Amino acid sequence: MPLPLIRLSIGLTNGTAHWGVVEGGVPFTLCATHSPDLVPVAPNTAHQMCQSCRRGRLVLSSPPHPGAGEPDVRPAAGTGTGAVGHRPIPGHLLGYCGKPLDAGRSSSRKVCANCLRLSDSLAAFQRRVGPLLLPPDEPCHGGSALLWAPRAARTWSRGIAAMRRPAGRCADSTSPGPTRAPRGAPRAGGTGRRPRLPA
Repeated sequence: MPLPLIRLSIGLTNGTAHWGVVEGGVPFTLCATHSPDLVPVAPNTAHQMCQSCRRGRLVLSSPPHPGAGEPDVRPAAGTGTGAVGHRPIPGHLLGYCGKPLDAGRSSSRKVCANCLRLSDSLAAFQRRVGPLLLPPDEPCHGGSALLWAPRAARTWSRGIAAMRRPAGRCADSTSPGPTRAPRGAPRAGGTGRRPRLPA
């Protein structure tokens, strides 16, 4: 039976929370944090989520490329194709390490050590625990960091889970969402004042 992916932390009400499972009374996390004091915590607490675990969950819940695949490594945004390569999270211009990426392929033979560390941690985690039951996904996406994954709600199956992703924005997206000017602020190209009528 698939194990549920849950939040684990040393503190019950605050501190850093990690995504992981408890198997045989032993906690295992996506980021390979090891502590016998990690215990399940409620979903609505004041914990700060481990950023590596957040990105790891995004990797597990993102569908692979529907066609020929994507580059194994991409350069960080604005660094050029010869810069150190970063492993992209499927469907996102976001590296395993959390850096925003360019859409092109990196020509460098060097790969970001932080990307490799999380990639190895996730591979070891999946070998250890097997199939997973993922929690309801966080809203994702609506910006330019999304590549091929659909924005509309759709059921995806990736072997480890079947889930429904709502339309919206991802917590790891680096692109700003639309903003609305405060009430009373001038519109673009204008003064914000109504023209005065002649007496």
